[in-house]
Amino acid sequence: MKQPMGTKTETENTSQPIRIIKESVLSVDNHTQTETCTVSPSYSKTLKTPKINNSKQERHEQPRHARENLREKTVKLNDPKETLIISSSILQMIRTRGLTKNTVVKTIRGANTLHIRHELENMDLKDFKTFFIQVGGNDASNKREPELVECEFVNMINIIRITTRGARIILAECPPRRDANVKIVNHIIGKVAESYDVECLQTVGSFIRQNGHLNSEQIWRDGIHLTDRGTATLLRLYDTLVKVIKEKSDTTTINLNNSHVGACFFCGEEGYNSRFCRHETKIQCWTCSKFGHKMKKMLVLIKLGHWQCMLCRNFSFGNNEQI
Repeated sequence: MKQPMGTKTETENTSQPIRIIKESVLSVDNHTQTETCTVSPSYSKTLKTPKINNSKQERHEQPRHARENLREKTVKLNDPKETLIISSSILQMIRTRGLTKNTVVKTIRGANTLHIRHELENMDLKDFKTFFIQVGGNDASNKREPELVECEFVNMINIIRITTRGARIILAECPPRRDANVKIVNHIIGKVAESYDVECLQTVGSFIRQNGHLNSEQIWRDGIHLTDRGTATLLRLYDTLVKVIKEKSDTTTINLNNSHVGACFFCGEEGYNSRFCRHETKIQCWTCSKFGHKMKKMLVLIKLGHWQCMLCRNFSFGNNEQI
C-alpha cells in the first residue's frame, strides 16, 4: 500500500515501550486548567553529522578564520561526550572553554520543565553517562501547578533511563531569585530525587549571605540570572559530584575575568567591576564632589545616609561616624 506524500512511518521503533506523558493545556474560554495525556513511543534520535567540504576550491574560497572554525568543529564532533548540563538561561554565562572536553552545556532561554523534557526527547542521549538538570525557576515564577512540575521531572528521568544504560542523574535545586519563591519547586526536586533514586544537588545556601539576603555579587541585578561569580559557584558545586572543570583551570578565571580588579570604577567597592555594579553611573561624594575610582582604596565609598568617600571622612568637615 502506497503512503501519501508528506507522511512518515516508524517501523523500527514499534518494539519500544510506550510512555504516557502528561501535559498541561489551558482553556482560554473557561479560564480553567486541565490535563491531557499523549502517548508516544520512547526512542532516541541520532544527530546528523554535518557534511564538510574539504575540496581545494572550497578551502581557497573560505577565509582563514572560517577554515579554523570548521576544523575546530570537526575535532569537537570526534570528542566523546559523557556529561550533559541542561538548563534554562540561568547558566547562560558559562564559558565552555574552561570545562572538560567531554562536557556539553545546553541552555534554553525561558525554559521550564516542559521545555527541558521536550529537548531531552529530541536529543541523542545514549553516549552520556551523567546528566545535570538545572531547571524549575521559571516554573516557580509562572506559578505552574506543582503536580505538573513533578510529572515533568519524572518524565525526564524516564526518558534518560530508557535511552541510556545506568546513567547518573542529578537534579539541581533552583538558586534563589527575587521574583519568585523557589521553595516549592526545590521541595519537589528533593521529593522526586528520593522517590526515583536519583541525586539532588543543594544550591540555595551558596547564594545567600549570613543575614538571609541574596548575594548581590552572585545574582544579577534582575534578581534572576547568575553573574560570572555566581556561575563559577554553581560550577564548583557540580564539580564536587562530577569532574566538569579542567584540571589546570581555576573556576574563578573560567567565569570571572574581573577577579584582578581591585575596586569598581563606578562606586569604588571591591570584588566586581562596573559591569556588575548596581549603580548605572559613577556616584559622586556629597562632601568633596569627587567620583569613585580606584586609587589605593582612598576613595572607597561608604553609605552614611549619603555617599561619602573615605578621604572626606578623615577630615574635620567630613562625617566621622563609625560604621
